[in-house]
Amino acid sequence: MTDTKNDLGPRKVSLMVLAFRALAGVAGGITGTMILLFSVFLGASFFSTEPGTDETSLNPLIIFVFMAVTFLSSCLANCVSTFLIGLTDRSKYKNLFSSMYQIFAVNLAIMILMAPIYIIVSGLDITIMAYVAAIQILLSVIASALILEILSDAKYALLGVYNVVLGLIFASALNFVLYQMAGQNPTILLFAALPIIWMMLGLFNGLVGMGYRFVYDAYGIDFLSKYVKYGRDEDEPEGEADITEKEILGMKKDYSGSDFLKK
Repeated sequence: MTDTKNDLGPRKVSLMVLAFRALAGVAGGITGTMILLFSVFLGASFFSTEPGTDETSLNPLIIFVFMAVTFLSSCLANCVSTFLIGLTDRSKYKNLFSSMYQIFAVNLAIMILMAPIYIIVSGLDITIMAYVAAIQILLSVIASALILEILSDAKYALLGVYNVVLGLIFASALNFVLYQMAGQNPTILLFAALPIIWMMLGLFNGLVGMGYRFVYDAYGIDFLSKYVKYGRDEDEPEGEADITEKEILGMKKDYSGSDFLKK
């Protein structure tokens, strides 16, 4: 399953590819959520309530376990979603395995950078750790989606930025609606956040591509191509000129050095 590519403009995205990308995002989100839920239920023993008090004390290993669970669930969701989305158009996502390597690396880097924050907030309130985890997941999702788009098609990297931003906006709105419908119960986000986020990212990956292709066909201008210059970017510095392929082929080769060595 591939998109139709026009060498003079952005790719055409079919309705089938659009549906497959949305389903790919859902599949990856559900995979990460299953790991998260399994780890939460398995790690319930790390929470203990002291008799006669309402305070919840943390097992000394809870910080490490919480970080590991957050990393595994988010990283797995990001890798599976981006990999499946990449399979919908192998002609576009030629560097899919390189993207997977970079996505794993950035997820690991984000976890390491967030570790001091977990340690700091763990002594304040356990609920704050949940907000830190949400920030970590959101950052890793943004980074993973952008890496996939930028490495796949550098010419339309801006198009990737737009579909990621729009997808996250609509995913946030949908998660907020579900949160309100569930009586502001945060448990619903535990089940729905990752699948909804990646579903919307996959959906808008196709929708933005379809919309931009329509604009390109209507106006004939490739607004988001990196080769289109605006304003002062069109000014060429003095003394610099582009050497065309014709000029290079027309240059005479210098054989004087080789002739000297032969003598």
